[in-house]
Amino acid sequence: MKPLILFSLSLICHLCTAQKKDDGTIQITYNMHKGAFEKDFPLLIKEGTTIALSYTAINPFAFKSNVTFSDINHSFQDGMDIVQSALNGISGPEKKAADDAESEALEATSSGKSISSAGDYLRKKYRTLSSMQQHFGRIQQSILAINAIITIDTLIKIAKNDPANYSGEVMEAGILKPVAAYGITKDNIPEKFQSHQQQIYRGLDSISFTLMGLKTLNDKTIQPLIDSLEKKVAALNNLYTGSNANVLLKNISIIQYNLHKVLTADYNLPPGNISTAKGDFIVISDELKDNTGKVAFTIAPHPIRTYGGTRVDFSVGLAANIGGNGTEYSLRKNPTDAKTGEDTAHVMLYKSNKNKLIQFNPVVFVHWYKTTSCNLQWMLTTGLAPDFSTLANSRLFIGTSLGFPSSNELSRRLVLSIGASVGYADVLKNKYRDWKNYQRFSDLDDIDLTEKSLRVGGFFAISYNLGGSGHE
Repeated sequence: MKPLILFSLSLICHLCTAQKKDDGTIQITYNMHKGAFEKDFPLLIKEGTTIALSYTAINPFAFKSNVTFSDINHSFQDGMDIVQSALNGISGPEKKAADDAESEALEATSSGKSISSAGDYLRKKYRTLSSMQQHFGRIQQSILAINAIITIDTLIKIAKNDPANYSGEVMEAGILKPVAAYGITKDNIPEKFQSHQQQIYRGLDSISFTLMGLKTLNDKTIQPLIDSLEKKVAALNNLYTGSNANVLLKNISIIQYNLHKVLTADYNLPPGNISTAKGDFIVISDELKDNTGKVAFTIAPHPIRTYGGTRVDFSVGLAANIGGNGTEYSLRKNPTDAKTGEDTAHVMLYKSNKNKLIQFNPVVFVHWYKTTSCNLQWMLTTGLAPDFSTLANSRLFIGTSLGFPSSNELSRRLVLSIGASVGYADVLKNKYRDWKNYQRFSDLDDIDLTEKSLRVGGFFAISYNLGGSGHE
């Protein structure tokens, strides 16, 4: 079952720093043996920093498809067939010689005669065949040991494709444990090979010498066996002497080199790609494939928030302008603006009640800021609250804003702003401020009472961030 690694990051108001290489690259490391990221996994990364993903405690050979090694010649099992057939050929005549010698001795004892020369011959024949059998047995063990050494090449290839071999120690156990019965270690392969090769040479020399002794017996019954053994000795000499001996030595050297290379390898997987952090988040994901191309391990896509980048955002919202909103004035002939009745001959200056200290306006903001590593984002803000009925009443806002970049998708769009507002507002004309006799206003229209004057106030606004430049 393909493992799926899903890791969840909590963004906090401080920077969790990853291991930084000499060239400034942030190195993110996943420990395959532990099944978790190293403790230096970054929660944040500075924008513009190069970032790479690598693996540690991993078999670097199991996830590569282009690794090649020298082929090893595996055609040395013939020696075992030769030795086994020689042992089988000897066992029959050896047993017969032993039985004949025992029978001859019993016959001589029962007849009261001394052991004849025929008995001496049979016992000599038995001892000779027994000696050859022992030599072939030792040769057989040496061939088994040499074949075990040659098998290490196959064990290396198997171990390199096993994802469980995540370190040199584990790899060594996987390769050498099957041949440990022959006393083979990573340090004694050449010595073991030479020792067993010499033992084969000595055994074959002893067998050749023994065969010469068998020939002196002039026993026609064992001549076929002698001819067969001579052919087997010649075949074994061809396998382990001359040009074949050089091939064996070359192959053993290659095996020793391959084993050393595997056991001393860096059991880390270097990054296959290096990227530069841009935008608000950098998304990291990966798939490891084995040598067959099958996906063996997956890191699901996950974003890491950046900081230190320059942004210009736009937002729209509602602003509460506090103060500096101006006042509307009108003329009334009486407090109720009655058309008939007493006091209709008098004119009064009336200040509109709809003009309040706080006035709400739609607003458009522009925010300048550098992204932060904290949960709160401060911004320099300018805005405009247009008055489409009277453009002259539009107000300009200058202040600061607060955003929430670490929250969910909806609330990170929320922006709170506060600052000063500047704009033109309706105020009573100065020449009318000191008029006490309002009867003088009787010939004026309401619009003539006020004029536009620059006024400063404050504002508080809530807006929705529409994004801008520099984002992903």
